[in-house]
Amino acid sequence: MHIIFKVLLILIVPLFGIGTQFLVLPFSTQEMSLGPHPALPGSSPTNPALFTAYEDHPVFGLDRGTWFGDIVLAQFGYNLNRNNFINHLGIKYASITDLEFRKEIPQDDALAQFTSYGLAFDVGTAFARGGQKFGISLSYIQFGIFTEKSTGVGLSFGYARDLKRGLKIGIALNNLGKMGPLNSRSPALPNRFLAGGSKKLVFNEYINILYGSIGYNSITGINTLYFGNSFNWNRLSINAGLSSSKDIIQSSMGFRLNIQRYAVEYGIRFGPQALGIPQMITLRIILP
Repeated sequence: MHIIFKVLLILIVPLFGIGTQFLVLPFSTQEMSLGPHPALPGSSPTNPALFTAYEDHPVFGLDRGTWFGDIVLAQFGYNLNRNNFINHLGIKYASITDLEFRKEIPQDDALAQFTSYGLAFDVGTAFARGGQKFGISLSYIQFGIFTEKSTGVGLSFGYARDLKRGLKIGIALNNLGKMGPLNSRSPALPNRFLAGGSKKLVFNEYINILYGSIGYNSITGINTLYFGNSFNWNRLSINAGLSSSKDIIQSSMGFRLNIQRYAVEYGIRFGPQALGIPQMITLRIILP
């Protein structure tokens, strides 16, 4: 009975364990510092229509960081631009290792310690038609806690369009699918809808991009507003972000340094909870 209570607790409060909500955590430095904007391109963007890669030069990326509650985040991504299609392979992993198994009665020492984890293998593709971009991503999802494990599949769809005067809009629908049973019940996937846009401002050699989006998560039932700004000069980018939902405001910042085929990124986020400071570091490589 105690382990059932633990599993239900993990599903309801994913901050302290890894439920399916790990799928909406920021796995890239861009998302950590700017927010999950559907108009933000990248090697592993929220919007699968905006996968990016250079023609005949694959992009390889590694992301490593932490989230609130000492949740460890890691991501691997590989994008290849071939025949006007950008194909994506990715792995996302999240875990927390210091969960304790205890009886219902108070006791000084835990009977055991165990890990909760979430894992997703992603395969996606994006293509452009005129000024419009379309994308789709398929995920094999697995997460477990103690001796319990659940697997499933999820689909994400994306659309983006370039407008005049540096404007871009994007729409993304993430994590549509189904999970298998976990201790007799099937956990729900966090269906997420995002809509937003960006505006590019050019001042001589300086480029500034403003982002604004709104998102909805089916599990929490909460709408969230996201704002971001990316200032770019030469090889340096400086990012800042702000998110606002019911009773919660978070701020973030970060930077990216491009050195020929390499890019190093760092992002950090601040929130009202005394549960640690999320941070992320990323290495991007443009392969020959």
